[in-house]
Amino acid sequence: MSTSTTNVRTIAGKGGMEVFVLEHESGTVAEVYSHGATITSVKTAGDQQLLFLSEAANFDGKSPIRGGVPLIFPKFGGGWEGDSNPSSLPSHGFARRCTWKLDIADDTVGFVLDHTMIGEEFAKQWPFKFKLRAVVQLGEHGYTQTLEVTNTGAATFPFQALVHTYYALETIGGASVNGLAGRTFVDKLEPGADKVQGEGDVTFTQETDRIYRETGNASSVTLTGLAGGAKVAKIGFSSTGNTVDCVVWNPWDKKAASMGDFGDEEYHTMCCVEPGYVSKPYDLGPSESFSLVVDSQLVKPSL
Repeated sequence: MSTSTTNVRTIAGKGGMEVFVLEHESGTVAEVYSHGATITSVKTAGDQQLLFLSEAANFDGKSPIRGGVPLIFPKFGGGWEGDSNPSSLPSHGFARRCTWKLDIADDTVGFVLDHTMIGEEFAKQWPFKFKLRAVVQLGEHGYTQTLEVTNTGAATFPFQALVHTYYALETIGGASVNGLAGRTFVDKLEPGADKVQGEGDVTFTQETDRIYRETGNASSVTLTGLAGGAKVAKIGFSSTGNTVDCVVWNPWDKKAASMGDFGDEEYHTMCCVEPGYVSKPYDLGPSESFSLVVDSQLVKPSL
């Protein structure tokens, strides 16, 4: 199978699971597991690996894959406050736990999940009709990922969505995120009043778990310290909502040691920069669609 610029072939991945290998004409290659439509690798034409994948990740067809780009839907973490919160769903919802199907249309490589594919138990817990389509578009220096949510039923439903991207770092001590100065954020490790990011970059010296709220419906940050040398990535994100949030996360040593699917020392070589709509639920009406777009591209350090 192929599009105008990307060939797609299927292989058996870890645990014998189905993997789609996307090969762009520039030389960039990506691997996407049908389980969760999780991108586990993007290696650019210059042989730069953008994504972190834990060596302890589970590939059992049931558990979320630790690393790469898990897709979070219909709730982030435990969800939101209020009666509409689907509290019986597992943390981060079901999208990263379900099997998606390949969908090539209009010269784009996509993956689809809808309400008929999530299993009886999840369907009871989330009784709405929907369709998710995750599109992966490769280029010489990186990739663009789009998550589209469509309400195919007759009832409005609330949801949260997040593109939970794990970036591969040379070392966490040399990493920083630029572009969030002046933004309001929720520090999940210190509950209380919202905080404001100062003028400096976000750096990592301890466990970090922040939600930078409402950065506008289009924004970008720069991540320095990627694996493989003096590389930086420009991460642009946008949504069809009136805002987009950005989660920044690193588990550090104690949290890492408590996670069964994450190596004790792996926090040194990763951080998550995760665009999404998570500060509050988004209400999607019948026949309406919502899109979240994340663009990750390598650029020269001087840029």
